[in-house]
Amino acid sequence: MKSTIKKTGIPKQIISDHGSDVKSGIEQFCKAFPGTTFVYDITHKAATLLKRELDADERWKCFIANAASTRKKVQQTTLAAIAPPNQRSKARY
Repeated sequence: MKSTIKKTGIPKQIISDHGSDVKSGIEQFCKAFPGTTFVYDITHKAATLLKRELDADERWKCFIANAASTRKKVQQTTLAAIAPPNQRSKARY
């Protein structure tokens, strides 16, 4: 850490998804360097809000199921180039 700070200086801001794997380390860094702020990544924040909103919606569940089904049906056809993207269990919003 010290060698990196020598090269680049102390960061003004650290942007993160607040994942448990990095949150503690970033908080410790900000405590050691009070001029550095810890900011929640807007993409992850928006995904969290959307997930909370859409998870209980039956229409959303139906849409996801149809997208996955369509992808399987067209993957070996001339429509493969416009198939829906693979669905992931995280950050699909």
